[in-house]
Amino acid sequence: MEHRELKGWDIEIFKLQNKSYDFDFAVDDSFFQAFDDSLISKGKAAVKTTLKKSETFIEVNIQIDGVVELICDRSLENFDFPLSVSQDLIFKFGEEEKELDDFMMQITKNTTHINLAQFIYEFISLSIPMKKLHPRFMDLDETQEEDGLIYSSDDKAADNPAGEASPGNDDGIDPRWKKLKELKNTKQ
Repeated sequence: MEHRELKGWDIEIFKLQNKSYDFDFAVDDSFFQAFDDSLISKGKAAVKTTLKKSETFIEVNIQIDGVVELICDRSLENFDFPLSVSQDLIFKFGEEEKELDDFMMQITKNTTHINLAQFIYEFISLSIPMKKLHPRFMDLDETQEEDGLIYSSDDKAADNPAGEASPGNDDGIDPRWKKLKELKNTKQ
């Protein structure tokens, strides 16, 4: 990925000696906007990176602390989601550039720089939960609704939330269930 906006995330490795280095970056809204179809559009985070270079590999520890703005799946309200991510990456020197696994890349000895933007974006994206809930919903039980709403397509069920037998309904069975029961009995 070669975005002009992400050139600031390059670390020139060809000038580095075999020792440890620290780099700091700042994530803001423009960072997320540089990625097509980004799940996140707003956020701020500080990224602290420790890079240890040796003869055969480069180890990079990335620490991300900040917040991103998410939309609650339940209420559709925006809320700030706190981030705290720590992840290690390894760049091994080899004959060709390729991904060895999710956290290990192979680069050539002629590689002049590594760009951390895509990795940081992925680490942030992976830290976001599948179910995004506003903090005010976090204490509610999964089966409990905020307002105690009962969902029904039947007006009588709304008047009778306990599911008690209605007068005029023999056996206390909902007529729909009664029909299904009759259908089941005819199949046997």
